[in-house]
Parts: sequence; structure tokens; C-alpha cells
Amino acid sequence: MMCKSLLERGPLLVFVFVASAGLATAARRVPMNWSFIAKSGKRLSEAQRRRLDKKLTRPLSPAQVSTFDCRWGFKNAKGRFVIKPRFGSVQPFAEGLAAVEVVSRWEKHARGTSCARVSATSRYGYVDRRGKLVIPAVYNGAGLFRGGLAMVFVGRKAGFIDRQGKLAIPLRYKEARGFHGGLAAVSVADKGWGFVDSRGKTVIAPRFASAGDFHQGLAAVRVGQLWGYVDKTGAMRIKPRFAYAHRFSEGRAAVNTDTKTQSTWGYIDKSGKLVIQATYGYAKTFSHGLAAVRKNLRWGYIDTSGKLVIAHRYHRAGDFNSLGYARVGKRP
Repeated sequence: MMCKSLLERGPLLVFVFVASAGLATAARRVPMNWSFIAKSGKRLSEAQRRRLDKKLTRPLSPAQVSTFDCRWGFKNAKGRFVIKPRFGSVQPFAEGLAAVEVVSRWEKHARGTSCARVSATSRYGYVDRRGKLVIPAVYNGAGLFRGGLAMVFVGRKAGFIDRQGKLAIPLRYKEARGFHGGLAAVSVADKGWGFVDSRGKTVIAPRFASAGDFHQGLAAVRVGQLWGYVDKTGAMRIKPRFAYAHRFSEGRAAVNTDTKTQSTWGYIDKSGKLVIQATYGYAKTFSHGLAAVRKNLRWGYIDTSGKLVIAHRYHRAGDFNSLGYARVGKRP
């Protein structure tokens, strides 16, 4: 989400965060050697990856001019800018539109200290694939379109607009998330998080300390300091007992079972049974049959049975995509 008021910051909630110049810092980057691996763990050559990429229809990708010029635009699969870099931040395209930050004034900083940063007077709107601003930049925050609706902020209130920019659900929420499975999590002042449908009707009354998105029929919710899962009727299907909880994918959800140190992760099935023992320092969501798990500060990959498929040897590990490869990094 692109806004000044970020949602729950715990490891549970998965967002498509904005590529933003405003979040850049002068912190020293840790050197990392990046490569791509197949599900066998074998490293792919660049030529092999390019051949695989040709099988995938890739949308326009957010891209920054350079480390020291933080204007953002969109490149095509060949790496060429097709929407000129003129925005302070952008989101990926969703349903044909992309949220962009229109900057009224840039503030340049000395080279080597930080990226150029944008003024606080910027606003957010939406462009089409030609780069035309089709929904005016009048919002303080903007999210991805899902199911024809996108979350927007005006001042400190959140609501939802349709693809024509018309307000479909009034600006009445403290915070909100995008639609998943026909429902969106919303926060109501002094009540907590609940869920609404695409008409803005409250389906699950606001009563949770925090809430994630619906995936595979369940959404993670926090009651007090513990996470559990509800179904679309609001019934608690998995009682709150986890320090943190990710969304379900491929019948598994990564959960943190240690409420004291919050550093022990495993996986449950949709009944709430721990099916992969909590032995990891961190665990990611399953993607195309494999999930990245961290042990002793190194990442490896397991399958849905918990079998270690790729050994813990990486310092960074991305998700496997539909073409069967993942991006991984090792420190020199």
C-alpha cells in the first residue's frame, strides 16, 4: 500500500509494497551475489533464465532511474522504459491500472548521501499502460485494484474507488486492505478490524486487533497478542495461539509457535494441526510446491511434507515462480 499510515507491521501481513524514493536511506548496503536456481537447487545460467522468461508474458515492471535519481517509471520485458520515469513511487499494474505518486516538487540531495526525495505535498493517482493519468492524483494513499476496487486514503480516512475513480465504498475506515476472496479487511475506529464485501456491507463485525487477507477460505486475525484464523462467516476455525501467522497457500500456513522469543516457525494445515515442526528461525509462504525456510541464518527450501529439498546455504531467498526458478543471494 502506498500511504503514510502503514498497516500492521508484523511478519504476517503480506503487502505489495511500493517502490518508493521516500523510503530510501543512506544506510550501507551489504554486498550480495545474486543468482537464480531451479527446484533441483541447480544454478541457472543467464541464458537459461532468459529462455524460460520468454515463456512468461511479463507485465510492465516498476523501475527506478538509478540509485541517485529516484524517479520511477515502468520498463518492458526488454528493460526499456515505456512509461517515462517521472513519479516519486509506483505500484505494479493490477487490472490494467497502476498507482503512482505524482510529485509537485523534488528536493535534491548531495550525491552519495541519499536518493532524491519527494516533498510531502505529493498525491497519488492511477495510470494506464500508456502512462496516461486516468484517475487524478488526489489521494494521500492508494492500493492495488482487486476485483474492480482499490483502497484509497483521503486525509486519514480510507475507502474504495472503482476503475473510473468513483468512490464505491465511502471514506469511513481508519485503515483498510485490498479485496481477496471477495472480502476486504477494514479497521473501524475504537472497534478493531473486520471485513466488508464489495458493496461495503459489513460481513464480519470489527472486533480483531489486526487482520490479514482471505486465502483458501481462511484469514489470519489477531485476538489480543495471539493469531488464529476465521472463515468467511467470521467463525474462528483455528483458535488464536500463535505469536505470528502467515496466509494459507497450498494447504499450509507458516506460524510462529513461540510466544516468548517469537523465533520458532513451522507450518499448520487448515485444521490447525502442526504438520511441519516448528524448528525454523523464519518461514515463508509456499509457492509452486516449495517454501523458503531459515535455519542458523541461512536459507533453504522445503516441500509441503517438510522434506528439505534445497540445503540451507543462502543469505537471501525468494519465492519460486511459475517457471520453476527462484532468486537467491550469497554474501561474498
